[in-house]
Amino acid sequence: MRNKPFYLLCAFLWLAVSHALAADSTITIRGYVRDNGCSVAAESTNFTVDLMENAAKQFNNIGATTPVVPFRILLSPCGNAVSAVKVGFTGVADSHNANLLALENTVSAASGLGIQLLNEQQKSNTP
Repeated sequence: MRNKPFYLLCAFLWLAVSHALAADSTITIRGYVRDNGCSVAAESTNFTVDLMENAAKQFNNIGATTPVVPFRILLSPCGNAVSAVKVGFTGVADSHNANLLALENTVSAASGLGIQLLNEQQKSNTP
């Protein structure tokens, strides 16, 4: 019976350790909160903006441009509280001017030119 305190201590430690091991857990929380969002309308998905044919002599200096070619991206349905939307474009930046999108690097592609996206005030929103 001299070892009774020792056995009690061992039993107590075993219970404490097994309790600590049982407390291990992983909780993963995922979610998406959407409040008054918009979707791109079907007629505005996967469309082409035709920049038309332009003569090479139009580009006689740095900063020369073609006529503006407007296009619209229709959104629908939008929640009642929507007052503005933010649109992003992805592409490869031009190696000489990061405010321009580079043309595809193909055999028939023009060199020294880039694509500039402007807002309705004819200002670039590219950072």
